[in-house]
Amino acid sequence: MSLLDKLKANDKKGLFKEDSSSDMYETGFLPFDYRNGTIITAKDKEDKVLERWQGLGMVGGTLTTIIGKSGTAKTTFVIQAAVNMIKKYNDAMVLHYDIEQATTYTRIRNITGISNKELEGKYFLSRDNVFIQDIFTGIMKVVELKESLGDSIKINTGKLDELGRPLIVYPPTIVIIDSIPGLASKENKDDDSMQGSTYANRIAKELSQFHNRLVPILRPYNISIIEINHLKTKIDINPMAKSQAQIMYLKQDEAVPGGTAPIYYSNLYLKFVSSKKLNVEDDGINGMIVKVQLIKSRTNTAGQEIELVYNQVTGFSPALTLLHYAKDKELLGGRNPKLYFISNPEVKFSRNEFEAKYTLDQSFREMAIQACKDSMETMLSVNADLLTVESGSKTDENNEVIDIITNEE
Repeated sequence: MSLLDKLKANDKKGLFKEDSSSDMYETGFLPFDYRNGTIITAKDKEDKVLERWQGLGMVGGTLTTIIGKSGTAKTTFVIQAAVNMIKKYNDAMVLHYDIEQATTYTRIRNITGISNKELEGKYFLSRDNVFIQDIFTGIMKVVELKESLGDSIKINTGKLDELGRPLIVYPPTIVIIDSIPGLASKENKDDDSMQGSTYANRIAKELSQFHNRLVPILRPYNISIIEINHLKTKIDINPMAKSQAQIMYLKQDEAVPGGTAPIYYSNLYLKFVSSKKLNVEDDGINGMIVKVQLIKSRTNTAGQEIELVYNQVTGFSPALTLLHYAKDKELLGGRNPKLYFISNPEVKFSRNEFEAKYTLDQSFREMAIQACKDSMETMLSVNADLLTVESGSKTDENNEVIDIITNEE
């Protein structure tokens, strides 16, 4: 028995208990989900591969930060993604702290298609109790409730984690904080001197404490925090000696308020950039193309990007985002109104009817996804031993047969 085995065997306080693992949750926008996706390899103690599965979207029980200038539809994406991440699980929920007072239940229904019944049972929108202390207390109430219910509400995902154990998790809870610059402290709510750098420093300190206390409990209880932050122009005192970028892949003159804790603790750090306006006459919708840049990712390669299609009325479109991806990757043939996927040329469609057919016709939707799947899978991060297996240099029969479990739509 190794020294570590002895520590585990005599561990009465759980200090050497093996950590719980995390599942991944699709946002509903497949090109993005693959762009941030990875292949999970489950092995036993003899290092034999038991299974491999595609982890798409966002990692449960982690912190995600989304930054961007005003008007880049950050809040819309977060709401749509959060609903898609929880909608198929009983006891899953979204806690949305709307500090900017900009969201309504009507808007949530319009961009997610969620029913009033689902909205009431799965989505909580708070516009009043939005101080840092309120949010912390709300999250701790979720922790206490999940702890009290224990195994009775846990979900067996049917997957194995990296150590070959059944992946069993609490139902996902998504906490939306919109946005970081608007956060305030109850302790300072009656303070008349709230505009100076001293107050900003106090808030940054409280935010750091907020993250320090919460991050260790997110994964065990499958609580994901998605924070929205603004992107501001940094003013250097000496224009001749520009300071370094705040984080890699940000520009030198870009600054993110709220201190460094969200940067350090984020599992995923995204930057939203409006790259092209769309109009009804030329594109069929009023909206824009939003470029999503992976500033930091612990499941894929930082510095990569993917584009999403945004409709001003209905939010980001899963269908038009996939069509845009297919066009960009040259997976389409023909001309409008007789477009087709190169892998399935007998099925014709027009640009204007694609979204309706994708949404209402399951067989058409499956065909469209399948036509893009091989291309999207090339974006998945691949671990070294899988590359070795695919190159044929390993001969162990347990490594030659690999089941890659593909997440269905």
